[in-house]
Amino acid sequence: MNILIDSVPLTINIGGTEYGINSDFRIWIMFEQLLTDTSVTDTAKNSAAFNLIFSDEKPPLTDEAISKILWFYSCGKEADESNSCEEEADETDRRIYDYDCDDDYIYSAFLQQYKIDLQTAKLHWWQFRALFKGLTDDCKFVEIMSYRAIKIDGDMPKRQREFYRKMKKLYALPVSADEIERTKAIEDALLAGKGVNNLL
Repeated sequence: MNILIDSVPLTINIGGTEYGINSDFRIWIMFEQLLTDTSVTDTAKNSAAFNLIFSDEKPPLTDEAISKILWFYSCGKEADESNSCEEEADETDRRIYDYDCDDDYIYSAFLQQYKIDLQTAKLHWWQFRALFKGLTDDCKFVEIMSYRAIKIDGDMPKRQREFYRKMKKLYALPVSADEIERTKAIEDALLAGKGVNNLL
């Protein structure tokens, strides 16, 4: 799929049937938030996702349907084809943005760079993601993501390390209750001299 020459899809084909989908970027932001919400069970996620995504008739909940939904979410790219959604792939290691915490930065970045008001814009998810990826270094949001992503190492001068630590703390994303609980379990296991492989 090439966004330059192919039309962005408004349906997905599941089992030989075309199903109309809600392609608006707002729906897929909610879908991404749903995916990363550790307080929601997989069953509840599937049900909520289907209600969000399918405008009319819903397909049966099958592996193929889930695969096609994830294909659409990934902007029509296979995992090894492109880094089109590299931020999402990186989220398992460290998140560098959050649609809830960064909503005002994202809004202002689109307005500053593209003159697009996301309150009134009609954008397909794939168009939104392409523009999101194209945000330049001179907007505050990209600067903040770079602070969150940077790895501080001993080769940096001391003042630089201190600066980046300060920025990371200033712009840190909130930690979920599950992450806090997992970190505490690891600390408790280490203090008790137990292994932590099952917690990692």
